[in-house]
Amino acid sequence: MKNVKLIINEDDLMKNKLLILKKVKNPDYNNLNDEHPENNPQDINNTVASSKYMKYLEYKAFFDEINNKITDLKCRVDLQDSDAMSEMSISGASYFKRRDDAEKRWKVMGYKEEVEKIMSANHDK
Repeated sequence: MKNVKLIINEDDLMKNKLLILKKVKNPDYNNLNDEHPENNPQDINNTVASSKYMKYLEYKAFFDEINNKITDLKCRVDLQDSDAMSEMSISGASYFKRRDDAEKRWKVMGYKEEVEKIMSANHDK
């Protein structure tokens, strides 16, 4: 899966358990640096996506991949590309079925409605 940027306010997501704050050892910690201990913490906080949010992103990526393929194919068909027209007539139904299946998996196993409800509630504030 490709890296995905989080574009939502982290404070709101953390309140709704889409992000988790984890305390980890500071890899840059220097126990010999006693001069400014506030600039040299032994532990630091790291924000990570919850397992529920990671599943959401994973299944969304599967859906987006096939949906983008269909969108591209439709655009090429609209431009009268003969190869695209052949591909649509031969494989089009298969692509639409794969997209529908990916969307069902996203809804069932990827917490689609639950995560999007949390996100929309945070945007309405």
